[in-house]
Amino acid sequence: MNITTITGLTIWESRTRAATTLEQSLTAALESGIKDFENADLSGIEISGIDFTGLNLSGAYFKNSKFTNCIFDKCHFELTFFSFGIFEDCSFQKATLKKCYLSNATFENCSFQGAKLLEAANSPGYPNTITGAMFTKSDLSQTTIYAITFEHCDFSDVKMDNAALHSVHFDSCFVGGLKSESSHMNGGFYLARSTGEPEINVAYKKNFTGMTFKEEPFEIKEANKVKVYRFNIKSIAPFKGVAWNLAAKAVKAEDPAGIYGYVDGSLGLHWLAHMEILRPDRKLEDIVILTLEVDKDHILYQGFEVAFSQANIINVGTAEEFIHEVMPEYEPQLALFKEAQQSEEKMEAYEKVHREWDIGLEVDEARDERSVREKNGTLNRLNETEFRAIKNLALSHAIESEIHGIDHWQRVERNGLLLAKESGANTRIVQAFAYLHDCMRLSDGEDYSHGQRAANMVRGYKESIFRDFSKEEFDDLIYALANHTRVEKTVKRDIDTCFDADRLDLTRVGIQPDPERMATSTGAYYAANMDKLNEDLLTKILQDDGKKEI
Repeated sequence: MNITTITGLTIWESRTRAATTLEQSLTAALESGIKDFENADLSGIEISGIDFTGLNLSGAYFKNSKFTNCIFDKCHFELTFFSFGIFEDCSFQKATLKKCYLSNATFENCSFQGAKLLEAANSPGYPNTITGAMFTKSDLSQTTIYAITFEHCDFSDVKMDNAALHSVHFDSCFVGGLKSESSHMNGGFYLARSTGEPEINVAYKKNFTGMTFKEEPFEIKEANKVKVYRFNIKSIAPFKGVAWNLAAKAVKAEDPAGIYGYVDGSLGLHWLAHMEILRPDRKLEDIVILTLEVDKDHILYQGFEVAFSQANIINVGTAEEFIHEVMPEYEPQLALFKEAQQSEEKMEAYEKVHREWDIGLEVDEARDERSVREKNGTLNRLNETEFRAIKNLALSHAIESEIHGIDHWQRVERNGLLLAKESGANTRIVQAFAYLHDCMRLSDGEDYSHGQRAANMVRGYKESIFRDFSKEEFDDLIYALANHTRVEKTVKRDIDTCFDADRLDLTRVGIQPDPERMATSTGAYYAANMDKLNEDLLTKILQDDGKKEI
């Protein structure tokens, strides 16, 4: 039962009233005997002193909320969204937290004594600090943790079987009696059984980054050299949140998805300037532009960004140097951005201008882009304006998710492009669907309305981002979004291609696509021959795109 239906006061209404009103509302609900707060939206609120003991809070949403002196003992949390929440002096004793999202959540002086944190996970781009927590006799088995710092925490008699701890730091923590069977830490090191003295039997030779940095450059034939740019926030990658060694001469990806950047001279560069470097929330002095040299033979994929397996680092520069030397046409925007950083009032004015940039390019730039795309054979795909606007629209609404997040969207895009090669489906619809279909999910659990919410949201951008979509294209996109988990097959090729592009990525959650339930014949073929899918993605989409567009 959702909390909004049991108190007579919606959470949205509560946010506009005094905190005591919300606390009284929650207390009244608890005193009335309500035990099921499944899928409760408790985001954006601040409360203290509430006793939630024994409640079902599975699928609850705590984003941007603050809980102080609250008791969650013996509660059941499954697929609960703790991300970006703050929990101070709270108790989770003997609670069960299964497959919960902890990214960027803050826990201070909380007790998890006897709790089960099974398969809980946080994302590498959203680090946490957990201070003063007691995990005594808790179970952290099969938990995946990236970039968490534990300070002054007690791990006495904790069970941590098959846990994966990447770039995790323990500062003044007691770990005597830690029970661990083959827990993986930092790319190859293991937590051994520890008895008595507080120690973690691990040498931090390197932090997990998904990359290996080298002191010597790779040899690249002159004819194969491709210049690529990427930006970091100081030394940190902006989306993965991992550190680069800026003194290195070369980098090699350990992640099969590769490293991303922008090809020299590509139209994506002005979007890099508009939407990434000169974003209102950026500090100009923090932006580092890397100039890389990539071998064509090591390019994995090229859409509007290029992915590659290795590169030489040939320059580390500032945003101002980059714009002066590579993109002088954006000097006026740079000057406006620098002026805006001088005061809040000027920044507010800049934000309005920046939003206009996000919507699209000037007509003459769009015309130039169309000419380029006609020459390289990619005219039938989303243009740069549409792609960037759609991708950022999706990211602005999405929760952090390793199951339904951007990695999944990109695989659906690639699956769709492959299916469209065979069927002739409209790739503009397929690409837009790929990035938007899961962006309105509230959690990774059962959320049957997320497709309809995405469709409703997209309708609001019909006259801006989707203004160049025909009525039929837009209507088909809306139908595909709303029905991708409800309808098995239609008679429309473009819609069915969207459905199958999504289904072919079910293997990410251990489900084999059923050929009998695919919407297209090509989709059914690949569902029965997944090895062939991976082979054709590599030869017909990833490598082919990279060689054709460069």
